[in-house]
Amino acid sequence: MTWKHACFRALAKRKRIILLCLAGLCAALLVYWPHEITYGLYSMKRRADVRRAMNTYGCRYEVRGPLTIVQVEVEVFGRPLNSGDMAGLLARDSFAKAWNEFTNSYEAGDEFYFFQSDKRSWEKLAGSRGYVRMRKNTVVSHIVTRMN
Repeated sequence: MTWKHACFRALAKRKRIILLCLAGLCAALLVYWPHEITYGLYSMKRRADVRRAMNTYGCRYEVRGPLTIVQVEVEVFGRPLNSGDMAGLLARDSFAKAWNEFTNSYEAGDEFYFFQSDKRSWEKLAGSRGYVRMRKNTVVSHIVTRMN
């Protein structure tokens, strides 16, 4: 056997090892990626459903979500609320009362979304932003955090 044949055989072994490593990497990606891809597609579809439901109110809305109740509390109040915080807020704040009504009838499967009307509505002094709670494809309740 010449040195050329020996080099080709060594290269062929390395190619097999590289191909096996690539096959293992592809198998790992196929296990992980479908979850991420399907969740991304699901959330895009849900946002489109929420936007369609919100647009029936006569304005075009941008939607962000789905959000957890804790994420919404941090965005609205600056921190997650506990029962003591809520009792103190309810005694002195009408927004807290509306917030309490917004979150009290929560059922498993409900989703929270942030909504904001389009730029034209703000220019016409008819803009609003807030949070909406969706159950399947229907708006269960909403709370407005800012309007003009």
